[in-house]
Amino acid sequence: MEFSDRGYTKRLSDVVWNKKLYLKYFVKYCIMDLGYDIKNNR
Repeated sequence: MEFSDRGYTKRLSDVVWNKKLYLKYFVKYCIMDLGYDIKNNR
């Protein structure tokens, strides 16, 4: 039971970490995309 609990917690933390990483890259991409659009429109 303890082992499966630890495995579940690790999996959960991995998912949360991956979401944070994904969010960071997503925001970075959006900002870059927005900057690119502004540059091309001028």
